Formats: sequence, structure tokens, C-alpha cells
Amino acid sequence: MLAGRNEAALRQLGDELGVPVLIAHGTREEDVAALFAAAKAGIDGLVFSAAATCAAKNIRVNAIAPGPTDTPLAARFTGNEAALKASIAMHPLGRIGTPLDIATAAAWLVDPAASWITGQIIRIDGGLSSVRPR
Repeated sequence: MLAGRNEAALRQLGDELGVPVLIAHGTREEDVAALFAAAKAGIDGLVFSAAATCAAKNIRVNAIAPGPTDTPLAARFTGNEAALKASIAMHPLGRIGTPLDIATAAAWLVDPAASWITGQIIRIDGGLSSVRPR
């Protein structure tokens, strides 16, 4: 029953202008438990699989993988001056992210100008996952 409703919802969404589906998850946490790391990898697989499945219905599926972001969830290290300083030093752009950084990426992905983007994991992390500071 639920699968039938989901299928109908996907058809209706795809009939619009190709509704994007966004999934967010973090990356590169050095001390994560194996289960948490596996769950993150599962999200990547979900995005790739769902993008392939939904593309024919003009539904785009992408994920945002934010780096450390100044939110209540990150208060454990943003509230600790030494930990925050160490995190900032690791980032090539010299700061941690803000909610606006992540929201801007999400707004771009749902904009019709991004209508040819699907199956992507967009890493919004100040270069932490791909750039090494000098």
C-alpha cells in the first residue's frame, strides 16, 4: 500500500519540472563509529540508486555532505575554543561552515537552473575533503 502511494507521489513530482530530492549527511569525521561510517556510505549508495531509478520520471536526487557547520549539533566542538581553533586550522578556507553555506547549496540544487544535476554528492566543507592547506 505504501509503495503504491510513493509511486504515485513520485509520478506527480516528476510531472512538475523535475523535483529534486536532497539528502544531507556529514563526512570525514575521524572518530566515527564503524556503523555511522557505514550509514554514510549507505546514503551515498541510496543517492546513486534513487537517482538512477527516478531519472525516467524527471526526479533528481542529490545529497549535500556538509563539513563541520556552526549549528547546535556541533556545539560540542564550537563551544570548545581549542577544538574550534583546531578545526578551523584544518580547513583550507580557514573557517567552519555556517547554516547559510549549506542552505545556499540546497537552494541552488532546487533551482531550475540546476535541472541537469542528479546523482551527485555535493561536499560543502570549505575544501576539507579535497584540498590540503599549504
